[in-house]
Amino acid sequence: MQPHRWFRFGSCAVAFVLGLRTSGTSIRYGPMDLGRVLAVGGWALLGMGLALASAPAAEVRPLGDVIAVPAADPCLGSGLSEPVATWLGRGEVAGDLEVDVTVDGDSVGFRLLRGGEVRVERSLSPAPTDCADRRAALGLAIAMALDAAVLESLAPPPQQPKPVPPAVDLEPAPEPSTRADSAPQPPPARTFRSAVTADAATLLGVLPRVGLGGELGLELGGLPWLDVRVSGGFVAGLSAPLSGGRLETRLGWAGAELCPARAFGRVRLRLCAGVVAGGIGARGRGFSDSRQVTLAWVAAKTGPDLGVWITDRVALRVGGRVLSSVVRTEFEVVDRDGESVALQQAAAAGGQVGGGVVVRLWGARWAEPAT
Repeated sequence: MQPHRWFRFGSCAVAFVLGLRTSGTSIRYGPMDLGRVLAVGGWALLGMGLALASAPAAEVRPLGDVIAVPAADPCLGSGLSEPVATWLGRGEVAGDLEVDVTVDGDSVGFRLLRGGEVRVERSLSPAPTDCADRRAALGLAIAMALDAAVLESLAPPPQQPKPVPPAVDLEPAPEPSTRADSAPQPPPARTFRSAVTADAATLLGVLPRVGLGGELGLELGGLPWLDVRVSGGFVAGLSAPLSGGRLETRLGWAGAELCPARAFGRVRLRLCAGVVAGGIGARGRGFSDSRQVTLAWVAAKTGPDLGVWITDRVALRVGGRVLSSVVRTEFEVVDRDGESVALQQAAAAGGQVGGGVVVRLWGARWAEPAT
């Protein structure tokens, strides 16, 4: 017989005896009959007490025995029951509850089981990298699940079995910031872009006289602050007098440059550095034996330029370069006996100035504005 039935039986027996004793019924009992009745009630109360004493108490277990943590995890293995007890407000839960913690890469999770049946399954993905934050966030999630499991055990059984809720990713606890007023800045966009350029070019100091011509280029970029430029150009020098005759020169070249850049709205400033190589051709005029020669030319090329975008695809640009000759050229006039009559040598350093247009083919028209 269950304890509550013993209690009900004993209570009824005692109430029956007292009712007979105090009521005005006409039934009469002798002393022996009254003693038997009291004995029956006493035995009933004694049986009730024994049943209550022998009824098993609700089993509880400490959180350290309920929560199973992978031993290989250096953060959670150092102790997870303490933060769970802090959030839960107690260190023991029902004995039929079990918590199985899992670690998979940068995410952690757990399953709450009751009597071997999965009741709750949660995960933190990605989990906080700091060990204290990871234990606190996972401890809070486990404590909330345990509280829900206790409330579920106190509620009346549902009419129909409810399906197990799907796993829900919890947002990890935010890591503390070193400065309260600092807001995270998004990384610069890595957008590929390309453009073609056409410039008028004026050379100074490279040829005996000023050279006029043009230059075409192709620019590629994968970062907002860096361009790769390849170009080629041609200029013709003004005719220069030399020992009774004239010297006509021309220069063709090709080169490559790296150009770090900074944008200020629609204005973009660059500082480029690279190398160019080509050939200088010369032809004599007015000599008894005029000849044509071509000499190699190599120079380092550095300098700034400034571009302004006037539409989504077109920009105007002006700039200059310093040309430091690595291979210097010289022109010599000799007589019929081979003796040197005149010598014309190019300067060790020269310059290139010019301006033109930039036409965007693909990607952003300029880098991220400066902040």
